[in-house]
Amino acid sequence: MNILEIVLFTIGGIYVLFNIILTAGVAAGSKSVKNENGKNKPSEPNVSVIVPARNEEQNIKRCLDSLEALDYPEDKLEIVIIDDNSDDNTASIVQNYCDRIKHFSLLSLNGSSESAGAKSTGTGTNNTGASGKIAALKYGYQETSGDIILQTDADCAVPSGWIKTITSIMDKEVGIVGGAIMLDEYSKRNSWITRILSLDWLYLLGVGAGANGAGFPLSCFGNNLAVRRTAYEDAGGYDAIPFTFTEDFALFKSITRAGWRSSFSLKNTSVILSRPPDSFRDFINQRLRWATGGIKLAGPGIILLIAAFLLHLLVIAAVAFNISLSVLVTVIIVTGFSDFIFLATLTNKVNKSKLLLYFPLFEVYFFLSTTLFGLALPFVSSLKWKDRKYR
Repeated sequence: MNILEIVLFTIGGIYVLFNIILTAGVAAGSKSVKNENGKNKPSEPNVSVIVPARNEEQNIKRCLDSLEALDYPEDKLEIVIIDDNSDDNTASIVQNYCDRIKHFSLLSLNGSSESAGAKSTGTGTNNTGASGKIAALKYGYQETSGDIILQTDADCAVPSGWIKTITSIMDKEVGIVGGAIMLDEYSKRNSWITRILSLDWLYLLGVGAGANGAGFPLSCFGNNLAVRRTAYEDAGGYDAIPFTFTEDFALFKSITRAGWRSSFSLKNTSVILSRPPDSFRDFINQRLRWATGGIKLAGPGIILLIAAFLLHLLVIAAVAFNISLSVLVTVIIVTGFSDFIFLATLTNKVNKSKLLLYFPLFEVYFFLSTTLFGLALPFVSSLKWKDRKYR
């Protein structure tokens, strides 16, 4: 066995160990808050739901319909849509809902967002150089009053039990809760590609949920997120966060560093459906934005990220590195099996076990995407989001 084969075995072992730890963390899950009699406590705090939206006329109605159907007392709920300088009919569509639903309201940035430290160019930007989404979220937090703030995106549809499920695991020490997101299978997007990407989303989500369950919180997704207002304020809110493409990860890190606990809900009643990327270019931009957040992970998170990148790179480059076939096959089988068990645990949690039929295709995609995005990231000088180009 040569040195490269020893390195491959070592990296593969680290990767499998992390998968075992993460699987155990996912399996442990999060428990509902209990009352004094030991029963699940009905949690109905005052809640604000904020939804940043920019040029979402094709998606916003579906999102608003799902928000209208939420099973939660209206006198304890406010739903606020923040229009981020849309130049389509997003605002007028939202206003129609606000006119007939008393707990719905519309806020607009109107090109007056405060600077968040990044320069943006292109259609729909403002002259302050602000990050639209961070500015919209910050505005939403400022203008709402709920003790718990839930975030989602305008291209998402929430389940009716979303608020009750998420808030049921928010005891007094929990400052932030992440939830599961699945890619929707509507509007002719019911394809094998969507299912592979759904497994990809689940894997990334599972890293956050599993790490949290294992005792080293790492990350969450901002389109299914709940934040306790006092935790947000203790952490300094979005004022304390410099420009980033992954504001959800930055807020999560800020709140947990402030001493608050985090939690995750993988219950089916809290799973949000998100629209798949519209094009291959949108997909590339999305994954590169996420990767810029991933490189900011610390401790166990960055070890896992590096191990995954090196493992997949060495397997793909096995011929050039003169790695024997027996070693290569052993590593692929063992690490692939650990991926399968991890995803099987996750899909069982969210009642999507049928997605495992696409696991072989996912593994091919996972090897290629992890390697290619890892190699490309150092050369990325700008990224595009919602018609805005950021450098």
